[in-house]
Amino acid sequence: DETITLAAGEDKRQIQVPLNDNPYWNVEALMNLRLQILDGEEHCKLGDLYQTRIIILNDDTFPMNADPSNEMAMLKSFLVHNFIQVSTEAKWGLFYNLYP
Repeated sequence: DETITLAAGEDKRQIQVPLNDNPYWNVEALMNLRLQILDGEEHCKLGDLYQTRIIILNDDTFPMNADPSNEMAMLKSFLVHNFIQVSTEAKWGLFYNLYP
């Protein structure tokens, strides 16, 4: 969680959202961003766009950045992706869907 404080008369602020890169191929990554007013801050009003979803498209090659000219590396990466990463992604997906 991060707190943003606007000065008197200031009506907008730019923020940076850190992105963590990994070497694994994924279809996409999703992040939710929500603004809220802290208790006791009655002079602030948020509009309709107080929350958004950030979609990060993958920049890695499938499977797991393997060299397409090396068949054994492609096969190994494909197996690692399907037997390790898919189950990990499924667990995280379930967690995010169940988290309120």
